[in-house]
Amino acid sequence: MNEMKIETSCGQIAVRDTGGQGPALFLIHGNSSSSDIFQKQFKSDLPQDFRLIAMDLPGHGSSDDARDPENTYHVQGYARIALEVTAALELDNYLVLGWSLGGHVALEMMDMNPTLKGIVITGTPPVGFVGEELVTGFLPSGHMDLTGKEDLTEEEVHLYAETTCGVPGSVVPFMIENVRRTDGRARRIMYESFLAGIGVMERQFVETNNTPLAIINGDPEPFVDNEVLEQINYANLWEGKLHLLPGLGHAPFWLAPEKYNPILRRFAEEVLK
Repeated sequence: MNEMKIETSCGQIAVRDTGGQGPALFLIHGNSSSSDIFQKQFKSDLPQDFRLIAMDLPGHGSSDDARDPENTYHVQGYARIALEVTAALELDNYLVLGWSLGGHVALEMMDMNPTLKGIVITGTPPVGFVGEELVTGFLPSGHMDLTGKEDLTEEEVHLYAETTCGVPGSVVPFMIENVRRTDGRARRIMYESFLAGIGVMERQFVETNNTPLAIINGDPEPFVDNEVLEQINYANLWEGKLHLLPGLGHAPFWLAPEKYNPILRRFAEEVLK
């Protein structure tokens, strides 16, 4: 696996890349995380058939903090930087997997780049970023207070890492370090941008956009209301259903890759022909 830095308009972005010229899976992590969270996909059999690439969002992991935080630390800014990375890597035949915040970024990428072959979202409710639609699809949780908090105490750092994984006892040291490292402005500005309505109106978007969309969630999901997601009239929901994995919380690809990866593989084989 290659680890590199790619120069973008917001600074240097850290990228992990298995290399090769085959069809690619481009992976985007969630808020206060990093590409570390996808290590079980990189260590699976997926790289035998697909090029796996994961970036650290600006202000996260080994990437630089954003040069222009106000214009970067929101879903549109992240999507623009992600597309700069895919352009630098000369990707054409690829899909995007976005987890949590990364799923919102993936939806923005789909809006900005209609040539995308497909996207997978996990732990991401397709919502509208104004008024009542902002909360539709999310379940009430004290975790949401930390999502937009700039400065976290050490106790809150640990709590955020644990609740993000969705299953008590599933936290490992890199998850805590990822939260601790994240530029706190990224949490605050991202949250404020949601309240300001920055971003595509996601529910309407997935009801009208024909790009193949796969949804793979834990069930129950601690932060996302799967029942609300099932009521959306998707334009092109893969296999016509949500793929729900019992007992796996917010990060099923981490907790049970042996269940998650085969579904991801099937979708990739279908859309990356």
